[in-house]
Amino acid sequence: MLSLSSTQIDLLVTAYGLPLVRILGLLAADPLLGSDRIPVRIRIAFALVMTLVLVPALPPPPAVALTGADGWPLVVQQFLIGVSIGFVVRMVFTALEVAGEVIGLQMGLGFATFIDPAHNTPQPVLASFLTTLAFLFFLSLNGHHLILTALVESFHALPPGRWPDGQLFMGIVQNASDIFNAGLKIALPLVIVLLFANLALGVMTRAAPQVNIFAVGFALTLVVGIAMLAVQMNQISGPMQRLFDLQVSRLSELLGTGLK
Repeated sequence: MLSLSSTQIDLLVTAYGLPLVRILGLLAADPLLGSDRIPVRIRIAFALVMTLVLVPALPPPPAVALTGADGWPLVVQQFLIGVSIGFVVRMVFTALEVAGEVIGLQMGLGFATFIDPAHNTPQPVLASFLTTLAFLFFLSLNGHHLILTALVESFHALPPGRWPDGQLFMGIVQNASDIFNAGLKIALPLVIVLLFANLALGVMTRAAPQVNIFAVGFALTLVVGIAMLAVQMNQISGPMQRLFDLQVSRLSELLGTGLK
């Protein structure tokens, strides 16, 4: 009969527990693999399977019991690293949500919302549309493979017990502005066109005060916005590609390794 000492059990718990915590941290922040559209049981099962597959190929874990005073800092470290990887991925899709909200507000569709099952909150229709489009584009570029690759590389670049530079996390947070700027640039052409449309409506109202600006203005901005959005769809792959390239560079900075 196989018998294990308490020390061996502690080492096994550490060897499998630390990678599991990092994977769970990734799933807690990643908008694709950790989406609320995926049942919790499936996400937990995915984390367990990934742990069982990865542990044999990982560097030896530190000889520390997770239940001891030296184990809890390692658990927190693993969770923060996993959340950081998921946060970098989430920033891109959040930037596109912001772009969709700005476009919808300018078109007069700010009130057009529905319950998003991923957030359980009302979300503007255009924001949801751009986010779904980004998810499909991300999958077409094998972005899910990129996330899994970043996860595996993180165990070699930042093994348990090695603390990353604190300035690195601050740099990722500060560089989030670059990703949001890129998202706003997607909305900028349509916002400029709608601005000129609103200026034209203002001039028309001054020239013909009897025109019902609310009836004409809403229909005009809606038609112009939809037409511009249809035109922009043919050119949106370039800005999205730059967003995802920026995402790859941020992940490479976090892990200190090159990703493709």
